[in-house]
Amino acid sequence: MLLIREMVEALCGVSGLLGLAWWIPASWRPSHLLFCAFFLLVFAVAVRYHMLIAYSTGSLAALAYGLLTWLHPAQQPASPALALEPFLLLLTGICTSDILRWQRLRLRALERRYTRVHEALQKAQTDCQQLELAREMLERQVSGLPTSLGTISEKLIHLWMLKEEQRFSALVDLLISVLEAQSCACYVREGDRWRLCAERMIEGCAHAPVLNRENPLVKRVLDLHRVSTIYDTLAQEQAVSSEVAVMAGPLLNQAGELTGVVIIDSIPLLRLTPGTARLFGSLLQLFALCLQTAAPETLDESRAAHAAPGDPEQAESSFLARAGRSIILSQ
Repeated sequence: MLLIREMVEALCGVSGLLGLAWWIPASWRPSHLLFCAFFLLVFAVAVRYHMLIAYSTGSLAALAYGLLTWLHPAQQPASPALALEPFLLLLTGICTSDILRWQRLRLRALERRYTRVHEALQKAQTDCQQLELAREMLERQVSGLPTSLGTISEKLIHLWMLKEEQRFSALVDLLISVLEAQSCACYVREGDRWRLCAERMIEGCAHAPVLNRENPLVKRVLDLHRVSTIYDTLAQEQAVSSEVAVMAGPLLNQAGELTGVVIIDSIPLLRLTPGTARLFGSLLQLFALCLQTAAPETLDESRAAHAAPGDPEQAESSFLARAGRSIILSQ
């Protein structure tokens, strides 16, 4: 039905132009005005209507213009080259219709491609969200695997019962065990410098006897007094060498003053998570309380108190009571 309507409109246009050109005297119109009118008609039909209608209109316009040129006495061509104008009308209809049809096909192909790419992008975004959730779940699982809260508590009680000069070595051993770190060092403040007091390192790696305060990670800890990781340094777009520690944290006294710095040089990649950083900070807080709390006078008295019948948690309760506060050890 649509093709019939379009064909009728094209026939009316060609017939109207043919009638006007036949009856209007040639002296009333400029040269080539009739050819331009047929050309615009063919072009408009080719742009708007179906390819079959464009072909038919071009053919009819060429035939009508040729008949008008050769049969009407006032339309005789002044030059033999003007006899090619009917063929130009036919070529206009064919070429314009083919070019536009090719452009429409290309546009549809691009739309289908865009639809496929958009669907693939949506699927990729969904997969990324699922992978992110899986990664977070895996990090939570990994962060809870190495040691239980009870094991950490027992190690802290044992650390608390040691003498002050032995506690730093015990702290390094605790961090190596709990965080699965491979290299760790503890520095304490002596005047204007930070001296190495305890360390555990892997083969081929050695810690400097004096802390390098120009290290971006160490400098961040000294300025902010909180645990920082190499991710925090990279987030500030600072240049980081391959020898920089991966995590560091402060040791603070009751007045909030910095008394020591603990650095971790090597740790498995899957363990370097926000949960591990929070656990590291909690262990440093507990160790700071150990330094601020007086330990039993002798190790034998502590073991005797710890081994009291019916009260296996007496030593742990004593430690928390002496500390004067409770710390939630979050993983």
